[in-house]
Amino acid sequence: DEIRRTADELPAENTFTVFAVDEHGGLSGVTNMRDILVAAPETPLSAIIHMHPVSVQTDEDAEDAARLVAKYDLLALPVLEENRLVGIVTVDDALDALLPPNWREHLPREH
Repeated sequence: DEIRRTADELPAENTFTVFAVDEHGGLSGVTNMRDILVAAPETPLSAIIHMHPVSVQTDEDAEDAARLVAKYDLLALPVLEENRLVGIVTVDDALDALLPPNWREHLPREH
């Protein structure tokens, strides 16, 4: 219900990975849209989230975050500040951080 309610506010790259947070914004776990869609409606979110997801802190290097995205084959990596979810690094962000600048200039971009 929450995903449906906030769907217009979500950027497209945020629709595959779902982060569970507590009442203080602390990261509780992560799941994906597929697991939510195939779970029975009465299944509690706690039954399908993965506890202790890989994450980075706000002061960590962008290239280190990109390497974690690649290492764990993630679509989105949570960014935390004092255990509070404050953002994500998407696979697109990771590519931008890892590709040499001269490669990025020649890649086609959709606008």
